[in-house]
Amino acid sequence: MENFNSISTYDKSNNLVSYVEFEDYIEGQPKCFYNVSGNVLSRIHVNEDYASQPPVFESVNSYIEFDDNIMLYPLTIGGEVRMEIIKSGNTYSSNYPGISDRFDTYTELSTSSSNIESFRLKSNFIDDCLNKL
Repeated sequence: MENFNSISTYDKSNNLVSYVEFEDYIEGQPKCFYNVSGNVLSRIHVNEDYASQPPVFESVNSYIEFDDNIMLYPLTIGGEVRMEIIKSGNTYSSNYPGISDRFDTYTELSTSSSNIESFRLKSNFIDDCLNKL
Protein backbone atom coordinates (compact mmCIF):
# COMPACT_ATOMS: atom_id res chain seq x y z
CA MET A 1 0.00 0.00 0.00
CA GLU A 2 1.33 3.42 -0.95
CA ASN A 3 1.12 6.30 1.51
CA PHE A 4 0.98 9.94 0.48
CA ASN A 5 1.78 13.07 2.42
CA SER A 6 -0.35 16.15 1.87
CA ILE A 7 -0.72 19.77 2.92
CA SER A 8 -4.09 21.57 2.92
CA THR A 9 -4.73 25.31 3.28
CA TYR A 10 -8.06 26.91 4.22
CA ASP A 11 -9.17 30.55 3.90
CA LYS A 12 -10.85 32.63 6.63
CA SER A 13 -14.27 31.22 5.66
CA ASN A 14 -12.98 27.65 6.15
CA ASN A 15 -13.00 26.93 2.39
CA LEU A 16 -10.29 24.54 1.20
CA VAL A 17 -8.25 26.66 -1.26
CA SER A 18 -4.92 24.86 -1.60
CA TYR A 19 -3.91 21.21 -1.58
CA VAL A 20 -0.64 19.49 -2.44
CA GLU A 21 0.06 15.77 -2.24
CA PHE A 22 3.58 14.27 -2.35
CA GLU A 23 4.75 10.82 -3.42
CA ASP A 24 6.37 8.84 -0.61
CA TYR A 25 8.62 6.87 -2.90
CA ILE A 26 10.04 9.86 -4.83
CA GLU A 27 11.36 12.38 -2.36
CA GLY A 28 9.88 15.84 -2.86
CA GLN A 29 7.97 14.84 -6.02
CA PRO A 30 4.44 16.28 -6.01
CA LYS A 31 1.68 13.92 -7.08
CA CYS A 32 -0.85 16.74 -7.46
CA PHE A 33 -1.30 20.40 -6.63
CA TYR A 34 -4.49 22.49 -6.52
CA ASN A 35 -4.74 26.21 -5.83
CA VAL A 36 -7.94 28.29 -5.84
CA SER A 37 -8.09 32.07 -6.07
CA GLY A 38 -11.70 33.31 -6.25
CA ASN A 39 -13.09 31.66 -9.36
CA VAL A 40 -9.75 30.44 -10.78
CA LEU A 41 -8.24 26.98 -10.28
CA SER A 42 -4.61 26.18 -11.04
CA ARG A 43 -3.72 22.52 -10.85
CA ILE A 44 -0.88 20.18 -11.66
CA HIS A 45 -1.15 16.40 -11.90
CA VAL A 46 1.74 14.02 -12.41
CA ASN A 47 0.67 10.94 -14.36
CA GLU A 48 2.91 7.88 -14.05
CA ASP A 49 3.24 5.15 -16.67
CA TYR A 50 5.17 2.34 -15.02
CA ALA A 51 4.33 -0.11 -17.84
CA SER A 52 6.93 1.54 -20.06
CA GLN A 53 10.63 1.01 -19.40
CA PRO A 54 11.97 3.31 -18.13
CA PRO A 55 8.83 4.68 -16.44
CA VAL A 56 7.40 7.85 -18.02
CA PHE A 57 6.17 10.72 -15.89
CA GLU A 58 3.95 13.34 -17.50
CA SER A 59 2.79 16.59 -15.93
CA VAL A 60 -0.65 18.02 -16.74
CA ASN A 61 -0.93 21.73 -15.92
CA SER A 62 -4.38 23.31 -15.97
CA TYR A 63 -5.69 26.84 -15.56
CA ILE A 64 -9.48 26.83 -15.24
CA GLU A 65 -11.72 29.86 -14.70
CA PHE A 66 -15.24 29.20 -13.42
CA ASP A 67 -18.43 31.27 -13.57
CA ASP A 68 -18.64 31.43 -9.74
CA ASN A 69 -16.18 31.54 -6.85
CA ILE A 70 -15.08 28.01 -6.01
CA MET A 71 -13.44 25.87 -3.36
CA LEU A 72 -11.95 22.40 -3.22
CA TYR A 73 -13.89 19.48 -1.79
CA PRO A 74 -11.87 16.36 -0.91
CA LEU A 75 -13.40 12.93 -1.50
CA THR A 76 -11.61 9.84 -0.25
CA ILE A 77 -12.16 6.80 -2.45
CA GLY A 78 -10.29 3.58 -1.72
CA GLY A 79 -7.71 5.42 0.39
CA GLU A 80 -6.98 7.92 -2.40
CA VAL A 81 -7.99 11.58 -2.16
CA ARG A 82 -9.82 13.05 -5.14
CA MET A 83 -10.50 16.78 -5.31
CA GLU A 84 -13.87 17.99 -6.56
CA ILE A 85 -14.56 21.62 -7.38
CA ILE A 86 -17.71 23.14 -5.86
CA LYS A 87 -19.13 26.63 -5.45
CA SER A 88 -17.55 28.52 -2.56
CA GLY A 89 -19.36 28.11 0.75
CA ASN A 90 -21.54 25.22 -0.49
CA THR A 91 -21.62 21.60 0.49
CA TYR A 92 -21.00 18.76 -1.96
CA SER A 93 -23.74 18.34 -4.55
CA SER A 94 -24.11 17.41 -8.18
CA ASN A 95 -24.47 21.12 -9.07
CA TYR A 96 -21.00 22.02 -10.38
CA PRO A 97 -19.93 25.57 -11.29
CA GLY A 98 -19.74 26.32 -15.02
CA ILE A 99 -16.36 26.72 -16.74
CA SER A 100 -15.73 29.95 -18.65
CA ASP A 101 -12.02 29.51 -19.53
CA ARG A 102 -9.70 26.51 -19.60
CA PHE A 103 -6.12 25.97 -20.70
CA ASP A 104 -4.30 22.61 -20.33
CA THR A 105 -0.67 21.80 -21.13
CA TYR A 106 1.05 18.41 -21.03
CA THR A 107 4.77 18.06 -20.36
CA GLU A 108 6.80 14.86 -20.34
CA LEU A 109 9.03 15.29 -17.30
CA SER A 110 12.08 13.92 -19.14
CA THR A 111 11.88 16.82 -21.63
CA SER A 112 11.47 20.56 -21.32
CA SER A 113 8.82 20.94 -24.04
CA SER A 114 5.08 21.27 -23.46
CA ASN A 115 2.18 20.32 -25.65
CA ILE A 116 -1.07 22.26 -25.53
CA GLU A 117 -3.82 19.66 -25.40
CA SER A 118 -6.91 21.78 -25.02
CA PHE A 119 -8.13 25.24 -24.26
CA ARG A 120 -11.37 27.16 -24.09
CA LEU A 121 -11.92 30.90 -24.48
CA LYS A 122 -14.67 33.16 -23.26
CA SER A 123 -17.12 33.91 -26.03
CA ASN A 124 -16.77 37.66 -25.45
CA PHE A 125 -13.03 37.39 -26.18
CA ILE A 126 -13.77 36.39 -29.77
CA ASP A 127 -16.44 39.11 -30.07
CA ASP A 128 -14.00 41.72 -28.74
CA CYS A 129 -11.38 40.69 -31.32
CA LEU A 130 -13.91 40.81 -34.16
CA ASN A 131 -15.13 44.25 -33.09
CA LYS A 132 -11.55 45.57 -33.31
CA LEU A 133 -11.28 44.58 -36.98
